[in-house]
Amino acid sequence: MKHILIADDDRLVGQGLGILLTSVGYRVSYVESAAEAFFRIFDNCSPGNVAKVDLLILDIYFPHKGGLELIEQLKEVQIEIPIIAISGFLTNDMARALKEKCMDFIEKPFANTQILEKVQKALGPLWKK
Repeated sequence: MKHILIADDDRLVGQGLGILLTSVGYRVSYVESAAEAFFRIFDNCSPGNVAKVDLLILDIYFPHKGGLELIEQLKEVQIEIPIIAISGFLTNDMARALKEKCMDFIEKPFANTQILEKVQKALGPLWKK
């Protein structure tokens, strides 16, 4: 079962995404900060820094360390993980930066079908024949 980590300081968004993704068959964990996300990913790496998290859905803006800082921190310790960035405040400069650093991004608010489509694009079909 594919494991998705959701990092968003808005508990309603994080838990709502968790419910949606769990309902279609993914295993989901939720954290409320970029720092928690880093430790959850780093602590769950196997030798060679292979993350046991298959996908990170990451809010870009947090009160302290932001999502872009987390992406850079993961890169520094050579942890590669597909990332879908989410944000309610996406500027053109931020969109360009996210295109370079993330697999995909989506602006809040978004429809369930939009996020499910992006997750399936990142992870492949949930049920393979």
